[in-house]
Amino acid sequence: MNEKLRPVRFHLGSALVGGLAGAVVAAFVVWALVRGNSADNPEVREPSNQVVEVAGPNVSQILGEPVELMNSGVPNLPEGQDDEASVVAYGRFEGLSGTMPLVLRNQTNAPLMRLAVSAQGRDAAGNLVASGEDQGFTPNLVPPGGLAIGYVYFGNDVELPAGTEVSFETSGRQVDDSTETIRDLELVEANHVREQIVGSVRNPSDSEVAGPIGVSLMCFSSNGRVLHHEIAFANEDALPPGGSATFNVDLLDRECPAFLAGASGFAY
Repeated sequence: MNEKLRPVRFHLGSALVGGLAGAVVAAFVVWALVRGNSADNPEVREPSNQVVEVAGPNVSQILGEPVELMNSGVPNLPEGQDDEASVVAYGRFEGLSGTMPLVLRNQTNAPLMRLAVSAQGRDAAGNLVASGEDQGFTPNLVPPGGLAIGYVYFGNDVELPAGTEVSFETSGRQVDDSTETIRDLELVEANHVREQIVGSVRNPSDSEVAGPIGVSLMCFSSNGRVLHHEIAFANEDALPPGGSATFNVDLLDRECPAFLAGASGFAY
């Protein structure tokens, strides 16, 4: 039996491709790859959406306990696929930035790090018209049942025609701090002030966290629909143990009635 495409079993509705805000221009049907014998269909890549089972729930002493996202008014999101890290929410493709915002959930029985997503888009005739991959998710260390936010980048000059079907392949790594440099930070507060989200982050670890210290923000409608994803940087280049810094995320006149947010830096 050849490897085929089937609809993802979590029901998220339709994602929108381009166009004016609030206007339905074209509907995406999001699909997942089903493992099978691909010998007769070599152009289909072997999927990597099933995450390796991780033995034991313990987190290393260096990375510490997972730091979960701050949730400001976002209702419950789908649980996702059992024993996988999977896409549980997504926003429309944004042509100007060439990105599609995503929310992942770790539905395995242990923490995972370095969650990753690759994506491909095929037109109504089945031709590959776009491919992309994530640029990192926040937080880096995701506990069982935890969420991570980020986006897939398809390219600045990419256009996704009406009827395009997008498939996601997700993966994650077992917890191993022997060479890991990313350190998650705690959001102390985040407030919606006019056209900005203003807040502060804290370094909960026992070692210095260096910059750039990035803040990742995923905006939602009041009913849980993904609106857009934003990135900003804290006003400090490094944080000592227990140190804090402030940040401003410019919303660029976009709505953000609810949001998930997190931050991270580096340890070398």
